[in-house]
Amino acid sequence: MNRRNPIFFALLVLAFLFGTGFDASAKKVAPSEAVTATEKANSNAFLFFDTEVKSRLKGLESIIKPRYNDEVKRYVENYVVWHRKFTEDLIGRASMYFPIFDQVIKRKNLPKELKHIAIIESSLNPVARSNAGAAGIWQIIPGTASLCGLRMNKYVDERKD
Repeated sequence: MNRRNPIFFALLVLAFLFGTGFDASAKKVAPSEAVTATEKANSNAFLFFDTEVKSRLKGLESIIKPRYNDEVKRYVENYVVWHRKFTEDLIGRASMYFPIFDQVIKRKNLPKELKHIAIIESSLNPVARSNAGAAGIWQIIPGTASLCGLRMNKYVDERKD
């Protein structure tokens, strides 16, 4: 499988989570009622349903046509079940940054899904830095920053704005 496909699936999962106000704790039923269930191995056992995810993916209004398979299921489980605290923090940061992104995206007539790239690049961390020298929410490398006229010096790094 192509190395970029997991990023595409992560984008779908995040669009699913942010676009639907997903509350993983909302539904708990007996395993016999579940289409497919995965129990979390702690006191907050959680049942995860293929039918619920499929339904929410179908309801997404997007230029991306989502598909559901075992790999997508693993990504959804990873974000919603196994790394729930990380996902909750990410949703909190999204509630702060997405309104800002939405204004610019609308003003520039860009695809609304563009804002999810910042999640893939940095998990919406404004001080994120890569080994390649990329920085900020959008992970802009120094060469691109220079082309865009962003200042980078000892005191200021506009890639983090």
